[in-house]
Amino acid sequence: MASLLVGKAYIDLRNNATVGNMCLLPAADVKHMLVDHCRAKIWSITSMTFALWDARTRELLKVFGIDGQVDLARLEAPVMPEQFIEEEIKVKPTKKEKPQGSFTFFQKSRNALMGAADAVRRVATKGTFVEDNRRIEAVAQAMDGTIWSGCTNGSIIVWDGNGNKLQDIHYHSSSVQCIRALGERVWVGYASGTIQVMDVEGNLLAGWTGHSCPVINMAIGGSYIFTLAHHGGIRGWPLTSPSPLDDILRTELANRELSYTMIENIKVLVGTWNVAQEKASFESLRSWLGSALSDVGLVVVGLQEVEMGAGVLAMAAAKESVGLEGSANGQWWIDNIGKTLDEGISFHRVGSRQLAGLLIAAWASNDLKPHVGDVDAAAVPCGFGRAIGNKGGVGLRIRVYDRRICFVSNHFAAHQENVSRRNADFDHVYRTMSFNKPHGSTASATSVQLHKAASANGNQADEDIPELAEADMVVFLGDFNYRLDGITYDEARDMVSQRSFDWLRERDQLRAEMKAGNVFQGMREGPIRFPPTYKFQRNQPGLSGFLFYSLSTFQLEKSIFVTWDVLFLCIPVDLYRVLQS
Repeated sequence: MASLLVGKAYIDLRNNATVGNMCLLPAADVKHMLVDHCRAKIWSITSMTFALWDARTRELLKVFGIDGQVDLARLEAPVMPEQFIEEEIKVKPTKKEKPQGSFTFFQKSRNALMGAADAVRRVATKGTFVEDNRRIEAVAQAMDGTIWSGCTNGSIIVWDGNGNKLQDIHYHSSSVQCIRALGERVWVGYASGTIQVMDVEGNLLAGWTGHSCPVINMAIGGSYIFTLAHHGGIRGWPLTSPSPLDDILRTELANRELSYTMIENIKVLVGTWNVAQEKASFESLRSWLGSALSDVGLVVVGLQEVEMGAGVLAMAAAKESVGLEGSANGQWWIDNIGKTLDEGISFHRVGSRQLAGLLIAAWASNDLKPHVGDVDAAAVPCGFGRAIGNKGGVGLRIRVYDRRICFVSNHFAAHQENVSRRNADFDHVYRTMSFNKPHGSTASATSVQLHKAASANGNQADEDIPELAEADMVVFLGDFNYRLDGITYDEARDMVSQRSFDWLRERDQLRAEMKAGNVFQGMREGPIRFPPTYKFQRNQPGLSGFLFYSLSTFQLEKSIFVTWDVLFLCIPVDLYRVLQS
């Protein structure tokens, strides 16, 4: 019986504020609720409005918007048209008038609700109430009793306990996703993955990139605050940071790194193939990948020209603009490469990304998979005004043993004379690839530095540094399209038939451009120990099908790597084994 009474004790605001089939409350649903225990007040919050209630009497005290200027509780109730009143009487002819001395909570506040709803509609109609980019996404109460609300445009509005606006803080342009207050500090998580710490006065104490995707929740446990990312990653941060002890702790940890660090060696197999809109047989895939899987922990495959044609490219661009990606051809390649790798048994796919004809996918072995996480994807088009994906790059950023590795599959500008365009394509991909942007915007690893200095607007001082530059290792692969210079067609054929590959590499455009510092700066190429693979005559065994006219002999095999902690072992048929030591 008691549970039945409790079940009937709830308050339905919308039902009680409905008169003549017309609800006088704003149509938006309540998104957040907050209890001010000190003042015995309840805050109910929609995406655009605040309502302040007395927790004891359940009386509506105030309704106001984000601008804090519209105090709707003091507005007089609107006068109902006579026709509206008559309809109300017809619908409820037997309703008896209750004594005026026993007003319920809703009877006391109905006039205020009517006035509030009417004012909200009138002001919103004029377009001056709240912009869509200032929707309320998070709320929290600080130690001093102030209420903090975060908006989609990155602004944070601080209110006193009576709903009066105190200040509007704006340190970051990304949407606020969560707010957590403890003691004299307020922690804020953003959709960009940024985390900021402020004092109760609103001063920014620190800010850093905590995750590669939105920070959707925070929880405090012990001496740490834990942040939850959209992809499921959880990280803990000391509640006392930043503090004078941080530099001491960082120094001590660095000095004792070997005592708590375990060294793991992993073998990464990287393959790249310009498939020219064709589909390979299972035997071809098996000979390409299957024979090289011994002791491999991570397999990364990049494909170019999975599909081409003006219609296909236009459709891909349209899909990207609304956040969609992939195609039937791309899925065919992913599925069949997965079968070659015994996906689900020996390997597990951890990520993929397609942009028109460009595709990259990665698989982790059973042993390595538990140590792989935080997988992010990105794409950068370079074709037709940097908008179409016939040329460009697609990338995966993967955390392996808490190290971030980026793999970028590329297809650069073709033709002998377009060396500068190829260099520009690389530069565009390298500088603009962003793993934090949603796919619809097409466009860190980051050794997280908690105490990075923040600029005046709260963004990182070095935020212009490319995300790829902050990874622990970067692997570029693909059809770079660099050719051979200073060699005739007949000379090239002779050198190939004599397997004089070193002589050919001396005339490689890519090698010359790298030596001049024009492209792939700070990176190096693995040794090439196998014949050219580009063929004009398909299905011709050996070297008889090459008959190339300019280059390109090594264009499909070229993989560029950063120099530190990497050893290379080349094996035939477009494959590299990369040893991370």
